[in-house]
Amino acid sequence: MSQALFLLFLAGLGFGFNIVFVRAASGRMSSQTIVLLSLILGTPILLAASMLEGDLWSLKAEGWGLYAAIGLLHFVIGRSLLYYSAEMIGAASAAVSASPSIIIASILAWILLGEGVGFRLGASVTLISIAVYLAGARPSGLEASGRRAMLGLIAGLSAALVFATTTLLVRYTGLRQGSPTAGAFVSYLAALSVMLPYTLKGGLLPADLRVRDKYLGFALAAGILVSLSQLLRYNALSLAPVALVLVFISMNSVYAVLLAPLITSTREKPGARHMAASLLAVIALYLAATQA
Repeated sequence: MSQALFLLFLAGLGFGFNIVFVRAASGRMSSQTIVLLSLILGTPILLAASMLEGDLWSLKAEGWGLYAAIGLLHFVIGRSLLYYSAEMIGAASAAVSASPSIIIASILAWILLGEGVGFRLGASVTLISIAVYLAGARPSGLEASGRRAMLGLIAGLSAALVFATTTLLVRYTGLRQGSPTAGAFVSYLAALSVMLPYTLKGGLLPADLRVRDKYLGFALAAGILVSLSQLLRYNALSLAPVALVLVFISMNSVYAVLLAPLITSTREKPGARHMAASLLAVIALYLAATQA
């Protein structure tokens, strides 16, 4: 279990940096372009990892199908929603608004997979829920207001529903099929096979993908980080129950609150509510880890 906790800590940190870099890149690039770039970068990385591990061809047809479906849901729909949310309301608020996935997935795992939620883990889920309310009720993005804030929050909450579903599916598929590293590659490959032709339907690369400045650098960093974090998440879900995994992953909102003012200071200003939410999330992480 200690291995799973370490993987989860690194994954949460990676997702926190990722959403902040996405927010920074959105100053010049659309959320759709950033999603495409992340898939282009991540697919060969995950292919190399699965080839090194030697588990790619051990997947059966059912595994390929399930992991591909997960990729379409998580990376085409869920990631697009999350990145759009970050563009609209800021990195900190987007990360927190997607955190209800922990509640949804924990309930589904309890009902469908028989994974119990003890007192400490239940308390951590509750604290994460309060943190979501605190940080989500007032967007951290300086330009977020009115319709923009509403659309961003809706997108983040919708992403939470998608992420909860796919987390459960990754756990289920990993228990039945194994090969989580190969599964991450298959998910990326399926998402890229849909996202690439859709984005390039005009026959040319999106204009914002041809920038040659810091915004492209932020997008590249986000794409690499999120693929490595997904690799860790898939492997952790083969070792640990869903609720525990999501408590650690939800810590990305804490890292986003702390990092956003440093990297996107001109567009992002988390306040006291966001810091309070971060503190609650840290307590939740401690409770979850000590139960494990």
